[in-house]
Amino acid sequence: MMSYSINKSGNINFRHIHQVNLDTVKLMYNTNQLIFVLSTGRTGTKFLWTLFDKSKNTQAYHEAFPGLQFFVNYAYQNQNKKKILIKMIDCARM
Repeated sequence: MMSYSINKSGNINFRHIHQVNLDTVKLMYNTNQLIFVLSTGRTGTKFLWTLFDKSKNTQAYHEAFPGLQFFVNYAYQNQNKKKILIKMIDCARM
């Protein structure tokens, strides 16, 4: 997980948080606005990563071989299982 602070010159300093517990999850939800772009591949996610990575206000990652490849189908097939989906998203965010 990443946390950040803004220094006097307006630049953002990112830092890794290695311990994950309930307080870390709360901090993540309260201090970060995360965006996930999931795709089936060959849809422009690398372009989006390149674009977002150029901003000093974002920290972007591209996962060429995604670990969430089956999540989209599971989420679609199990939309009524909100608690499970929320936990899966929490795990993916970590």
